Amino acid sequence: MGDTLRQQIMDRIRARFAGIRTAAGYGTDIGAHVFEWKISPFQEPDIPGVAVRDPDDEKEAASGSRTRHRLMVEATAVVSGDLGDVPAQMRDAIEDLQAAVAVDEKWGLGDQDAQGRHVLSTDPLADESSEVVQEGKRFGIVKMTIAVNYMTNKWGA
Repeated sequence: MGDTLRQQIMDRIRARFAGIRTAAGYGTDIGAHVFEWKISPFQEPDIPGVAVRDPDDEKEAASGSRTRHRLMVEATAVVSGDLGDVPAQMRDAIEDLQAAVAVDEKWGLGDQDAQGRHVLSTDPLADESSEVVQEGKRFGIVKMTIAVNYMTNKWGA
């Protein structure tokens, strides 16, 4: 059996976020370090960077033997810098994450595959920001939550 659609979605999200680089026209380089389900704190070599995770998949019955999924995806980006420039970097990071999603909200998976699976849309849900100072260094943390809506056969992932 091949990858689940959920796995394909997460692979595409990680790959898209890895392209967030200033050389590609973005405002930050958070794509320099992309992690999935990062559980340890970001360390200096990981910054700038972004961690993605898919903690929740809400399901509902759709027509026939289909299931509609609403996959919650959280992207947490960390930037660092000198006094005063971290808030601007945080706003740039949110804008970069949103711009990366907007490239293709169906993640290249909008057409039904052989099992009838396909992505319907991606919805923005929330953004959060915080700033910390640790050992004299300023760090900005932003979290964007999106919902990726997709269809599978009943009991599919």
